[in-house]
Amino acid sequence: MRRILISLVLALGATPAGAQTQQGCDWRDSPESSVTQIVANCSERIESGHESNEALAADFDTRGTLYFRQRLYDQALADFTRAIALSPNLAHAFYGRGLVHESTGLADQAIADYTQAIAVRPGYAGALLNRGVMRERMGDRDQAITDYSQAITSDPHLMLAYLDRGNVYDAKGLLDQAIADYNVAIAGDAYNPRAYLYRGNTYYRKGLWDRAIADYSQALALRGDLADAYGGRAWALHKKGDDTHALADAQRDVALAPQDGNAFETLAEILERLGRPDEAAAAYRTSLALNPSYPAAKDALTRLGAKP
Repeated sequence: MRRILISLVLALGATPAGAQTQQGCDWRDSPESSVTQIVANCSERIESGHESNEALAADFDTRGTLYFRQRLYDQALADFTRAIALSPNLAHAFYGRGLVHESTGLADQAIADYTQAIAVRPGYAGALLNRGVMRERMGDRDQAITDYSQAITSDPHLMLAYLDRGNVYDAKGLLDQAIADYNVAIAGDAYNPRAYLYRGNTYYRKGLWDRAIADYSQALALRGDLADAYGGRAWALHKKGDDTHALADAQRDVALAPQDGNAFETLAEILERLGRPDEAAAAYRTSLALNPSYPAAKDALTRLGAKP
């Protein structure tokens, strides 16, 4: 969801190069509540038969963007494709179609469209960012880092690129580089709770429990329902031996993410450390039910002399 919403903002932030603004068929002309009316205005212009190819492509691109906002992906895909057919150098239409493919799980097609958008508009930061995301999801971390780095070069204020590159550095075990990127992201946007969450995770992996706890706490101060931050802080407190406070965080994590087997595994381990074996066994069973392939829960139940 994060990525779709981020992409949406970038999609609406662009204006097709060379296109004339069409009165009544421009998302900037009306408030959010008028999206339906703007779509109707675009449709009227498209059907009028009086538009040049360039203006018609801009109208299809605008209507496709608005359909995307409404998650009408089939209609959006059709409009972006029409815009591209009328104006093959319309980078935003390739970008918009990439968003649709990304949102519908078609990674290869999304990468192809983002690549075409970049070819038409070199240094297109939004397309570089999203292509990096897709490459990261497909396991190509090095290429993802390259895309994020190029996005940062094109737009040094694109804090999301620092966050995403930091996440890849963290996954590769390059923890200091990850923290450096998170630091930049936090300096650029001190109110993004996930920036603190991600940096807290990396501090945790470095064994810096106090710094991790501080970041998890700041993330929760900004967004009190961030389950991962409760889980991370619970583990950091647990590592410090403060299982009383860790238990409260683990319980909150479970309440916010009742389908997350890892949350129950966290709770179970803390309960076990606190000398509450029956409750720990129940939590391990729930963890195992939610994540049957997780061996630690099975081992723990054996250790406690409890049946799975």
